[in-house]
Order: sequence, then structure tokens, then C-alpha cells
Amino acid sequence: MEMEAAAAAAAAASDETLAAIFAQLKPHTVTLLDLIRTRTPASKSAAASSLRAMASFLRSAPAPALQLCFDYTVFPLLLLLDAAVQCRKEANASGELDISDAIAEGGLACLEVLLTKCRLTSVNQMVALLKKLTFGAMLSPSEASEEFRQGIIRCFRAMILQLHPCLDRSCSCKQATALSTALSFTSLEVGTIVTPKYSAQPEECLLAFLQSQNASAAVGHWLSLLLQNLRHQGVTVAVQMLEKNH
Repeated sequence: MEMEAAAAAAAAASDETLAAIFAQLKPHTVTLLDLIRTRTPASKSAAASSLRAMASFLRSAPAPALQLCFDYTVFPLLLLLDAAVQCRKEANASGELDISDAIAEGGLACLEVLLTKCRLTSVNQMVALLKKLTFGAMLSPSEASEEFRQGIIRCFRAMILQLHPCLDRSCSCKQATALSTALSFTSLEVGTIVTPKYSAQPEECLLAFLQSQNASAAVGHWLSLLLQNLRHQGVTVAVQMLEKNH
């Protein structure tokens, strides 16, 4: 009886925590959806403030509750990413953007925290996220700020580092991938990766999917982007050293 009572109390506490997390997230998601729908000065100002508060909240929120709210939380952030990428492709000669750098980078900061603390649970989820991040990574330096493009790579890195081998000992996920090796050499910093032991295993192994023929084009593209980023970092460091010693 005591064990049953303890389990019931734990479940009630968990439900209360989840409800509290949802209540905190709802105003931010509503604000972001309003920005995406209206693009008014008022909605832009509200979104900029909301994204700062949202990032702070996501950093402090418990990972188990965030995992349960993942789809609800990531949805407006990905819509914001879509809008940010699209308006940068279509920027007029004056350089005015519907989604400012501050808002776009704020959205990526929230997405990075979310991907650092939560894990993807399906191949479809991974494919959709990879597609959106790839569109952002393909923006040229003349189309997007350096901070925006680095934010895209940090989100990708956070997503990959949350992937773990499945329980099938014969699965190909036990083999090291070129992608994980490339990521280990990047100097981009992300927060501590949280391994959520509470979440269910995906029906299909996500690491094995990345090693499959179906994902080869996407993986090859990201390897190229990561190598370009490494070369850029090397050039930047060299320039800084030359300037320092000049």
C-alpha cells in the first residue's frame, strides 16, 4: 500500500510539473505564432522579448517534462525558422527583413536548448528537422548573418549528439559514423547534453537511418558544411593571430 501511495504521489507530482511547464510555454508559443501570422511591429517586439524569456525558461526546465512537451514547443520554433530562411532568400534591395537577425537568432537559441535537452523519437521527425536546418545552412554569408548560420550548425550538432545506439546489438548504429567524427572536431560549444533515460526508444533506430542509403545525400551535404565551417574557423583564427602579431 505504501509503495502504491508513493507511486501515485510521484505521478501526481509529475502531472503537476508537466502542467506547470505547459503553462509557462503557452504564452511564448502564442506570441511566436502571432508574429508568424501578422509580422506587425508590435508582434515583432513581443516576440523578441518572449524568445529571451523562453530560452531562459528552457534552460532551467526539467528535461523529462520538456520531452513530453517537445512537439508543442518545437512547432512554432520551426515555423519561425522557415520564415527567417524564406525572408532572407527574398530580401529586397534595402536589406529589410520581416524576421530580424535578433529574432531569428533568438529562435535558434531556443531550438538549440530544446535539442540539447530532448531527443527525437522518429525518423519522420528527424527528416523534417534535417530539411529545415539544411535550408538554413545553405544561406550564403550575404543572405544571413554569421551568428545565424553558426546557430544552425549548433542546432544540428545538438540534435546529432542526442542520438544514442539502440538496444539491438546487431544494429549498424554500433559503428562509428563520419558525421559523428566530424562533429567531434568542431569547436562549437553547446550546453551539456542530457541523456533522457525516461523516454521510449524510437521504433526505428535513428543512428542506423543516418547510416542508410536513404540519408546518404543529407549526411554528405552536412559533412561538406561542417568541413567548410572548420576551414572558416581555421582562417578566422589565422587572421586573428596575424592581427595580434602585426
